[in-house]
Amino acid sequence: MQVVANILSKGTKLREYTKGVENNLRQVELDSIQDYIKESDNLVSLHDQIRDCDSILFTDGNTSQWISGRHADYICWQPSTY
Repeated sequence: MQVVANILSKGTKLREYTKGVENNLRQVELDSIQDYIKESDNLVSLHDQIRDCDSILFTDGNTSQWISGRHADYICWQPSTY
């Protein structure tokens, strides 16, 4: 309520203020989309690296036997606490 009171005390019409906020939000949304697009190649690369690591882990006989035991869930889902 204090925000609205401040806006009105400055003589700003609520509709004008709302339009400004909407325009700012729209710009932030567009900037976020551009950031996502810019990083898409990095996301694809990260996905490929993870897939390659999984392939290496699960094709090595010793590693896959160890992972297939009770440690599999712990390694796959909680790597930072291992």
